[in-house]
Amino acid sequence: MYALPVLLALATGLGAGLLAGTTSVYATPIVMYFQAVGLPKRDFLVLLNVVLAVSTLVQIVTYAALGLYTGPILESAALTVACVGVGVGLGFVVQDRVNQRLFNRAVIVVIFLVGLSLIVRTFFG
Repeated sequence: MYALPVLLALATGLGAGLLAGTTSVYATPIVMYFQAVGLPKRDFLVLLNVVLAVSTLVQIVTYAALGLYTGPILESAALTVACVGVGVGLGFVVQDRVNQRLFNRAVIVVIFLVGLSLIVRTFFG
C-alpha cells in the first residue's frame, strides 16, 4: 500500500490535472501541496517550475492537436514566454535573499490573494 504522502501527491496531481483540463488553472493546488509538505524554498521553486513546464507542454501538445493555435496567439505566447523567463531569473535572484520563514509567509499571502481575487470576481465581477 502507498504511504499517505504519496497518495496525497497523486491526489494533488489528479486534481491539478482536472483543473488544467477544465480551466487551464493548475498551479494553485500544486503550490498548496508543496507548501503543506514544507519544501525548502529552492526545492519548492525548482519543483514548481518543472511541474508547470511539463504540465504546460502537455497542454501545448493537446491544444495543437485540437488546432487551437493561430499566428497572433503564437506571437503573443512567444512574447509572454520571454517575459516569464526574465521574471523567473529575477525571482531566483530575489529568493536567494529571502529567508525560509519570510518565503513561506509570502507564498501563503499569494495563495490567499489568488483565492480572494477569484471570490471577488465570482460574486462581483
